[in-house]
Order: sequence, then C-alpha cells, then structure tokens
Amino acid sequence: MFGFGPGELLGKSARVLNSYPKEENDRVVSAITAELRAKGYWAGETRNHRKDGTPFSTRAVATVLQLGDRPLVLSVQEDVTQIRQAEEQVRLLLESTGEGIVGIDLEGQCTFINRSACAMLGLQPAETIGRRLHELVQTSGDTKIETCDANGKLREGVDAVVRHGIQQDAMHFIQKPFALEQLVRKVREVLDAG
Repeated sequence: MFGFGPGELLGKSARVLNSYPKEENDRVVSAITAELRAKGYWAGETRNHRKDGTPFSTRAVATVLQLGDRPLVLSVQEDVTQIRQAEEQVRLLLESTGEGIVGIDLEGQCTFINRSACAMLGLQPAETIGRRLHELVQTSGDTKIETCDANGKLREGVDAVVRHGIQQDAMHFIQKPFALEQLVRKVREVLDAG
C-alpha cells in the first residue's frame, strides 16, 4: 500500500509515512500517542503518502502490544482514498442540483441537506443537521409527530415529497447502505422526471 519493500522502514518513525505539514504532523502524532497511552488503542483516519510521494488516505486501527519489556504499536490500515473521492463526487452532485435533497436516518433526523433544500426551508445547514425532518417541515399543520402526514409517510416508506411546505407525490427513498451507482442513478432519475 505504501510502496516500500520489506525492511525499508525498519528503525524509522511512522511519521515518515504521514503527509501533514510538520506542525500538524506533530499534533496528529501526539494525539494518537496520547490516546494509545490512555486507552491502549486508537482508530481514525490519516493522510499519508506512498514511497513515490503520491498522497492517499487511510482508515487505521492501532493498538499497543508488549513484546517483552518493549511496547510496540501494531497498526492495521485500509486505503480509503477511493471512498473519499466517491463521497466528494456525490457531495458535488447533490449540491449541484436545483432540487432540494435531504438525507435522514432511521429516526427521521437530518444527516445531510443541500443548498437548494436549505433555500426552500429558509434555513442554514447548521440549523438542520441532527433535527428531525418533522421539525423542519410540517405538511398538515399538525404539530404532533405521531400524526404528522410527512412523518407517517416516512415511517411507511411511501413515496411523498415536500416542496415549499406542501406535500406532493414523488419523494424518492434510497435505503442505506447504498452504492454510489444507486445514488447517482436515483438522482438522475428524479432530475430527468422533474
């Protein structure tokens, strides 16, 4: 993954693999080291570079192992560069449409909202993330979540859409987890139908 041959990194600090500027690298390594000392493990993402200088991102899990009287850190890493690139493509696609798109979790809480949806609701993204869709959009004037039309439709998985506070047919749901291709296909289908 890093492009080094067996033994090339023996005796070298893992810092040589990171692609952060020196001050940031020192801060990142210090934070990881502190968590390893406190908990005995660390999990997160890091920015690295390959032997040839190519940057990439990894999701890593590290733990401290005791080898005799010497503590060693074992780190397992997964290259997540393509995942991050795909996420960025999806974000750009969702932000580029004039249609309002809101992502919600199984509890009905907003996990994503694009600029068009914010404009329709007259809200900023920070005002929506983590709030229930019911709080953001009420289609029947009913303030009780149990009897709200939009909430009921979401629970039932029925296709419905709320545009400017008016419930209309044609809301499209994609169940998570979903593949990038499914999302792109569904967004394209909705835009072509609109």
